[in-house]
Amino acid sequence: MKNLIQLLTLVTATLLSAAPSHAATISFSLDTASSQVRVGDSFDVNVIVHNLFANDSTDELLAFGLNALYSTTGLLAFTGSTINPLFDDLSLATGLNAAGFVFPGISNDATVAQTFSLASLHFQALAAGNISISVNSDLADFNQGLTFLNQGQSAINASSNFTISAVPLPPTLLIFISGLVTMSFSIFRKRLA
Repeated sequence: MKNLIQLLTLVTATLLSAAPSHAATISFSLDTASSQVRVGDSFDVNVIVHNLFANDSTDELLAFGLNALYSTTGLLAFTGSTINPLFDDLSLATGLNAAGFVFPGISNDATVAQTFSLASLHFQALAAGNISISVNSDLADFNQGLTFLNQGQSAINASSNFTISAVPLPPTLLIFISGLVTMSFSIFRKRLA
């Protein structure tokens, strides 16, 4: 009987340790303050990291780097980025769309929220259509991804879909054009008479 209890305890402990963990993991999202994007608009896409210290609460974030990609050429123009002010901006030096470095690193304390904005990417809408914007990091490049003091690099991957709508003609323009057509027609009729 004693062996049976020990065996059941061992099996239960093994099953509990093998059960899937629902611990938080680092994730990313793209957020825009603009609910509508129209042709000609300039708009920002914020790169946000969630659960920044999920893997190691004692670690420090030292740097990040990423590139923005979009699904359809000709609809958007990347016009620059604004890096979180806690970081030094290294975007030009690294040749990336957004890159930052900080030393000493950003640690998990009361001043750093678990949802943390890395950068704002600036775009100009050039034409109407549906587009997917994504940010990716190539970990083969040392300057890309999240770089932690103890963990090393972690990939940055997120995407979001947007619709760029055409700019509608204002009603006053339509009234003006119809007035010109009416005046032209009346002048043409007078010349015929």
